[in-house]
Amino acid sequence: MIVENRRTHFQHLDALAKDIAECENNGNRMSEVLLRITSDLYIAAKVEKEFDGENFSSAYHSPITGDLEFLVGRILFHFSELNNLNWTIHVRRQKASTAPDIRIDKCGATVGIIEIKAKAGWMQSFFSPEQYARDKAKFDAESGEYDPDAGNLRSKNQLTKYGSAFGIGPESIFLLLPTLALVHRKKSTLSIQDYRKYFAETSAIPAENLVLLSSNLSLDLSYRMGNLDPTGDFEGMLKKLVDRSETLPILPPNLSRDGAILIQPSAVTRIRANSKSFISSKHSNLFHLPRRTSRMWESSESELYKDNWWFSFYLHNLENAEAIILAGARDYLNKDFTLLKVPRSFILDNLQRLDVNRDGCVNLYIGMKDYIDQRMEDGLSFKPFLVN
Repeated sequence: MIVENRRTHFQHLDALAKDIAECENNGNRMSEVLLRITSDLYIAAKVEKEFDGENFSSAYHSPITGDLEFLVGRILFHFSELNNLNWTIHVRRQKASTAPDIRIDKCGATVGIIEIKAKAGWMQSFFSPEQYARDKAKFDAESGEYDPDAGNLRSKNQLTKYGSAFGIGPESIFLLLPTLALVHRKKSTLSIQDYRKYFAETSAIPAENLVLLSSNLSLDLSYRMGNLDPTGDFEGMLKKLVDRSETLPILPPNLSRDGAILIQPSAVTRIRANSKSFISSKHSNLFHLPRRTSRMWESSESELYKDNWWFSFYLHNLENAEAIILAGARDYLNKDFTLLKVPRSFILDNLQRLDVNRDGCVNLYIGMKDYIDQRMEDGLSFKPFLVN
């Protein structure tokens, strides 16, 4: 019974996450819905207080951070699936001696890291210069035990260590905090811009990477007091993650199979191709299948490119599908694509002749003229699977 109730709880969170992922990624609708659900989580956590009585009482409610991490992780998962981003979302999974709250990767390359704090709590000095000054004065006067300099340094290192661990810059590290309710004091004159500026100083990551869901500095979600005033920061973070994802290299042809980088990632720049409208209007019978899309990688653009399309997908993307659609752009306007309907059985039967990494990510470089996979010396022909 307990297990089933717990499973039902997470299934409900997953359904809510999918609803949020399906919101338009402009404006602040995602942020607004996420604020409401976060408030619901706080209210639900207080249910145990209903058992308080003459001979029983509980001082505080259960933390909601774990539920919030799962919810945001599933939003990212559904957002990736809906937008054909090929992301893998890791929630609290340890790697490189670290365990970030959420890590997004794409075929082994880290897209971004998101640390989640349900409330600022003991980190108030990290977010507020006023609180830092108060804590510093107490500590220097030996009337307080908390050293804000040491605390801020620990918090900063918690974020910046991900840069070296996963080979990313500070622009790819985010901290999500629903509201500044515990940070902002009633008599404070600080604005949300002031808090962002201070955060950039203490964290060494960009000010805009402090993802606040509400601009209402006094909003306390645990009591549903105040206007939500969603910021749109969450939507902005998604846009940054998508932009970074689209500029990640998929191991160009002159890279070794073990992933040793022979050129810098900055040498590879993509123009995003989107086949969704093309398939929907001209081949609607294929729209239900998983798909991957590539722009043209032309030799006239760089000597590294071999007039081919680059595709990548995970084997688990094929688990419930008879085939995968590989859509190669034929123009620069997303109006013309070559479609390949590649059977799942073909992929599974030829794994030894495909470039598949340890995580089950398949990388293909299919020639635009002969439809042969150029990743391998004895490349497979994908010509039999031409749709148009």
